[in-house]
Amino acid sequence: MSLWEILAVLCAAALALTRWLPARVRRRASLVAAAAVIATTAVVLALGARWQMVPVLAGADPDRLAAHRDTLISLLRERYGSDFVGAHLARCEDGSLLDLILWASPEAAERAAREMPGDPAAAGFFGLIGEVHEMRHAEILHSAQQ
Repeated sequence: MSLWEILAVLCAAALALTRWLPARVRRRASLVAAAAVIATTAVVLALGARWQMVPVLAGADPDRLAAHRDTLISLLRERYGSDFVGAHLARCEDGSLLDLILWASPEAAERAAREMPGDPAAAGFFGLIGEVHEMRHAEILHSAQQ
């Protein structure tokens, strides 16, 4: 989570807590907290909200899929530039695979979801995917790195 995202959450919490302040200071504190929420949220949005695509795959050979992963990642970087933020491939407890792909915007995520499966340059990777259980787009609300 970025510093601005943390500040936006803290400001929202402060706004919620103003409800229990004494009546004589509640209005002024609520206005200040609301202004802070609006300002920090505007900064977060200006910096660019991050979006992800999350397909859950079954029937794919994880070793072969991982072997073709670098080619796909290079292709995504080449085609989408800074709109492609990152990717993670994970195995779930039931053996299915989770392919988390991070995008700079929902438009970039939707464009890639339309274009990449039929792209001949990505056929090596997509040809290894078995059944897609589910495909979702979601806004990232929190993120942490080591």
